[in-house]
Amino acid sequence: MLGVLLALACASPAGAISPTITEFSDGFNASDDISGLAAGPDGNLWFGLSAGAIGRMTPSGTVTRFSGGLRTGASPNDITAGPDGNLWFTDTGAVAIGRVTTGGAIQEFSNGLNPGADHLTDITRGPDGNLWFTDLGSPAIGRVTPSGTIHEFDLDPGSQPFGIAAGPDGNLWFTDDKAVPAIGRMTPSGDFQEFSTGLNPGSQPAEIAAGPDGNLWFTDQGTEAAVGRITTAGQITEFPAAPAFLFGIASGPDGALWVGNEGVTAGSIARVLPGGDITSFNSGLNSGANPAKTALGPDGNMWFTDIGAKPAIGRITTPPTVTTVSATATGATTAAILGLVDGHAQATTFHVEYGAVGGSITSTAGQSLGTTVGPTRGTAALTRLRPSTTYQARIIGVNSTDSSAGAFLTFTTPPATDRITRMRLRPRVFVAATHGGPVRGARAAGALITYTGTQPATTTFTIERATLGRRAGRNCVKRNRRNRKRKTCVLYVKTGSFKHTDKPGRVRFRFTGRLHNRTLRVGRYRLSAEPHSAGGVGHIVRKHFGVKPAPHKKHKRT
Repeated sequence: MLGVLLALACASPAGAISPTITEFSDGFNASDDISGLAAGPDGNLWFGLSAGAIGRMTPSGTVTRFSGGLRTGASPNDITAGPDGNLWFTDTGAVAIGRVTTGGAIQEFSNGLNPGADHLTDITRGPDGNLWFTDLGSPAIGRVTPSGTIHEFDLDPGSQPFGIAAGPDGNLWFTDDKAVPAIGRMTPSGDFQEFSTGLNPGSQPAEIAAGPDGNLWFTDQGTEAAVGRITTAGQITEFPAAPAFLFGIASGPDGALWVGNEGVTAGSIARVLPGGDITSFNSGLNSGANPAKTALGPDGNMWFTDIGAKPAIGRITTPPTVTTVSATATGATTAAILGLVDGHAQATTFHVEYGAVGGSITSTAGQSLGTTVGPTRGTAALTRLRPSTTYQARIIGVNSTDSSAGAFLTFTTPPATDRITRMRLRPRVFVAATHGGPVRGARAAGALITYTGTQPATTTFTIERATLGRRAGRNCVKRNRRNRKRKTCVLYVKTGSFKHTDKPGRVRFRFTGRLHNRTLRVGRYRLSAEPHSAGGVGHIVRKHFGVKPAPHKKHKRT
């Protein structure tokens, strides 16, 4: 069910945010060249070290290196999470494709590579359950199964494939920095097509990633630094960036793209909205930082490699991810709102925005969710709503980076239940009629019942006779041999019922003291009025009354 909930509409990216950048340098040497970066199924970050190791970092910054199983001259490059629960990487030094388990066991494969294979660069999980990689040397796009079987699909001579990503259309998309730069598309069967129209003059496309908008996005390191977008139909649009050297690109949980900018004068992390607006952040970066690869981390924040003067892996916080799961009317004037909020390892609060459709929006008070990692339930109760009204409501999540809003959901409050007030029964003790039904005109025999209703309703009147019972704990029960010595109490036993159709406002009729064609016996009784309207069953109102004997008639002497 959680998978279904997460597939629901989430927050739109905010325009301006205040992320926090933290770099983790412990465990790295000044000579380390950190290459690829990916979140593993074990909740850690995995990366390549060109000096000959695969690295693992916990979200708290603890680094572990693995090298057993690497071939001589190994230089791990890009890395990705595979469909088999392992991490897969390209090895540019040993010219191989490697697999590493979350426990650090490494195995490399090279059978099936083209004879001219060299400088294997990026790797990604494909839409077909295999791994796909780029081969600059052949040139080719390669496929490797989870069992390690490799097959390469040749590109045109002179091609220089680099970045690769699985697209939402079930194809593989790659960058090609050849004489006429292009963005390429390859089907899982190996057919490919390239697109160049729309690229800037002097373009040098580098990394590529699937975006949150159903398009592919790429970095352009050409003479006009830019971030580019290509639709699955091949239409390219580029958005200029300030003087920069853009490299890694990854889609974030906030509906934006996050880009590593190694910098012309200073490095930064750039955030790109689907409309092309670009914002850069550098506060918190190490001196001389050169952010390169970016990846969505296991905690919902964005992570990046820093290949600058002080090698590190950094984290940049993101706004909460929010889903409005349900909005349900619980009564004519009340409703319940349920949402999921992921604060991405930050202290998080949430509140609900709501209002009648077409009217103004108000907000509930904020509630704390603590430091959340993963979707966390948030519920709120709305009160003082109007009956028979359609409302809209959504969950708003807030952490130190920004706030995010879930989608508005609508609900309609039902009509209000009828409410009986100012009920009277006069006289309280009366003589019951000897014939007719339970209800007559206001001047007939019996007792006059009056009350005020709030809307059209059918009111059920139940008559109960007061009898002598025996106490059984908190209850009053019928008398029998076993309880005859217990304390006495008043026990009401149902005699019968009748209904009356009410109009809104003041209601007035005469209860004759007859039920089901029988006259009530002399005694004490209780009358309960329960209104049934379009809004449901209203509160019961009770009155006590008594039936007395008819006066004895004197006969004249003859």
